[in-house]
Formats: sequence, C-alpha cells, structure tokens
Amino acid sequence: MNNSKRKAIGRAKQEESVTRTRKTRITIFFSVFIVVIVMIVSGIAIYRNWVAPFKTIVIDVNDNQISMRYFLKRVSLSGEEPMNMLNILTKEQMIMQSAEKSPFNIIITEDDMDKFARNIASGENKTIDEDEFKEWYRQQLNMTRLSDSEYKDLLRIGLLSMKMEEYLTKFIPTVAEQVFVNMISVIDYSKMETIKKKYEAGEDFASLALEYSIDPDMGMKGGKLGWFPRGALDSMVDEVVFTLDVGSLSDPISLGEEMFVVLMVSEKTQAREINEQSMEILKSGVLDEWLKNEYANQEVKYYGFNGGGYDSETDAWVKWQVWRMQQGQEE
Repeated sequence: MNNSKRKAIGRAKQEESVTRTRKTRITIFFSVFIVVIVMIVSGIAIYRNWVAPFKTIVIDVNDNQISMRYFLKRVSLSGEEPMNMLNILTKEQMIMQSAEKSPFNIIITEDDMDKFARNIASGENKTIDEDEFKEWYRQQLNMTRLSDSEYKDLLRIGLLSMKMEEYLTKFIPTVAEQVFVNMISVIDYSKMETIKKKYEAGEDFASLALEYSIDPDMGMKGGKLGWFPRGALDSMVDEVVFTLDVGSLSDPISLGEEMFVVLMVSEKTQAREINEQSMEILKSGVLDEWLKNEYANQEVKYYGFNGGGYDSETDAWVKWQVWRMQQGQEE
C-alpha cells in the first residue's frame, strides 16, 4: 500500500471518529436538555400545587394581609368552619388595628403579655415557677403549630379584646327603654294556631303558657320572661318584641329545628334601670356590637384560588388540608 492510500485511510478514520464524537455530544446535550425541561416542568407543578397555595393571601383588612398557611393553622386549631374563621380573623384584625388609636388608646407592653400568658398557664393554681411556665409555653407552640410570634399575636389579641371590652362597657347606660316579655314555647308548630285562636278569643296568656309550654318552669310562671332592654335577647326576638304593641301576639318564631315560640309584650317603658342579669348580657356582647357597627368603616377583602373571593373550590381545598393536618400529615 502506497503512502497516499495510507494517508487517505487515516483521514477517513479520523473523520469517522470526529463524527461519532459529535453525535455522542449532541445526544448527551439533548438528553440533558430534556432532563432539565422535565425538572423545570415538575418544579413548576410542585410550586403551584404545594408552595404557592400556602402563600395565597386569604384576608386583607386595610392592607393587613393573612396568608393561607396561617389561616389553615387557625382553622385546624379552633375546629371552626373555614367561613366562620374568615369572620373571626377579620374581627381580630379590626381590633388590633383600632386598639391603639383614639378613643381606646390601649398600649400592650411585653410585661403585660408575659403576665397574661402566666395567668393562663397557672389556671386555678395561681402559682407557676419559671420551668413550669417554659414547659407550658413549649407545649402550646407544639399543640397549636404556631410560631413564637404567631402565638404572641394570639395572646395580644386576647388581651386587646379584654381591654377594649372593659372600655366599651363604661358607656353602657344603666337606664334604658325596656319591654316586659312573655313567651310560650312548643315543639309542634300546629299548636301555634290553636294558641293564637284561644288568645284572640280572650283566653289568658298565662293559662295558655301553663297548658302548652314545653318548659315546665316557664309554664308555671305563666310564660313571664321579665324586663329586657335592647340587645339583651336573641337578635331575632329582640327585633320582634320592640315592634310589638302591648298585648299583641307575635307570629311564630323558630328558635332551632324543634322549637317554636310565640311572644307577647305586656308592658313597655321608656326608662327603667337595667337589672344585673341583662347588664351582664349587654357587657358580653358590647365588643361584638362595636365590631358590627365598625365593619362599614373597614376595607375588607377575601380571596381564593380563582381570582375572585373565597369560593367553594378554595373552601374544599382548605377543608382537605385541615383534615391532613389533623391526621398528622405535613402541609
């Protein structure tokens, strides 16, 4: 074989080797490229399904936002329905944002927080040493799944609520318009028509209460509930009794699945001293009444996963996540 043929064969083998190497590199490049694309797509899916939902803003009260992760913790902790928790967290935000402002001017210090926490921890024992308190606090964080700052915020809202309630109770009047309420309660709705006919025919309300009331004590009292100011009764009952004429019978009112009541106001007065029992009821509801009236002054927004408000799809997802949390599974 002459020299020129040897060189030609050598060049051919070299070109073949280069071609094989190039093909191998191209194959490796595309393999890596496909793996990277798959990882990116998987990463996006993981983020969308397991990261982004927990970062979603659920509630916005005057630009103060609550994330889905915290919302889930509070729903799981309380056992409340998610829709109820939306309302609870909204109220908490309203309290926290208003407490330090006029007219309340409530300032909560770290010492106040510490004393409040220790009072809760000590319970009926009234005394608790430092080691016991630290262990109690550690258990609270573990049980609630809240961070230290989140748990302190929960303590703060409890203390602020108490302080605001104390402030508001100072302005409850001791004398107010009142009505004397009488009531007959029954299970069978059809009896209401009988009671109404007998009363309109002139039969005494007390006698009807004794005959028909499912509550023996109320029957013996002739259906007499007593004097009540506005706000001391169930809201539905409250609305009815203050619009009734003296001696008139109300339409039947449902107070549950198996209880109906009929009401009669026997006396009215524009000014009567509020008794102790009614005053305690008014005090217990004074903060909720303030919140109800204050709501109109707040900018409140609720969000879900579909760009609108908190919808049924978001609610179903929340309930599923809460179930997983309660089963000891990670979010």
